[in-house]
Amino acid sequence: MSNFTAYHLDTLPKFFDFCRNLEYGWVDAKGRKHHGPNNSPEYHLQTPDETLQRQIGICWDQTELQRAWFTAHNYETTSYLLFYQLAESWPSHSILVYREGHQYCWFEPMFNTTAIYYCGIHKYDSLEELLNHFRTKFVRNGRDSGFLPAEFDFDKLKLYAYDKPTFGITDTEFFTHCQRGAKLQLSV
Repeated sequence: MSNFTAYHLDTLPKFFDFCRNLEYGWVDAKGRKHHGPNNSPEYHLQTPDETLQRQIGICWDQTELQRAWFTAHNYETTSYLLFYQLAESWPSHSILVYREGHQYCWFEPMFNTTAIYYCGIHKYDSLEELLNHFRTKFVRNGRDSGFLPAEFDFDKLKLYAYDKPTFGITDTEFFTHCQRGAKLQLSV
């Protein structure tokens, strides 16, 4: 269990601010920081404590840090991975969704330096509305940033709800783990 109190992350606003200021990148086995998405077989999913201490992580690492915080504060959560299948890569983004009363809340501290700004805590009356909005932001940001093709095929876009993965797994193992979760279909 992560020690959020040691980092003074006892409230949702403090935790959100901390997450918003995390570096986007990953740490290799030798402890070197790499900025940007993981593009190496040296990537391994960090534990929440590692992400807290190193203050760097890609969305997968950050989502697990968020899962740990929300679980410690007794929130109902679900994690989602959205990815696009290209021949050479699978651009993706993971998010954490929590419940606040009857609303579904998308906790998104990233998307704050991207072409399509969407940093914040966004509340929806239905999960379907939230996930459709997630897809729209992912696609628009990916196309504007150039990591998704201009000729877009919605059949190559996949969405999964996934459980807590094993820490230390590679990116390939992470995708395999997520694909064991519930595959969701969104209307186009």
